[in-house]
Amino acid sequence: MSRVITPEHPASPDATALIAELDAHLEPLYPRESRHGFSIQKLIADSVAFFVIRDDGSPAGCGGIKFFGTEFGEIKRMYVRPQLRGSGLGKLMRTGTTRSADATRNAFGEEE
Repeated sequence: MSRVITPEHPASPDATALIAELDAHLEPLYPRESRHGFSIQKLIADSVAFFVIRDDGSPAGCGGIKFFGTEFGEIKRMYVRPQLRGSGLGKLMRTGTTRSADATRNAFGEEE
């Protein structure tokens, strides 16, 4: 079983599909005014470091981190497809996203 987390543009086909699934999942659970997930456009405009996790090559989940300077970041749009929940992908996504985001941020010359 191969699980890989990679940086990905929020408007890529895989990221867009995962974000749409997350929105569809949340829609019947919460009223519109209680859903605060960033749109794809806002993820891009706010320079959110966005990632997709793949399980054996297939997109399995996504997540992003919005940095606030070099001090801290906020997790955005965390999602794992329902059929893969309970398999450890969420935990892997959380820790892997944080590590990948640090590496991505460092690649652009920002302090860790």
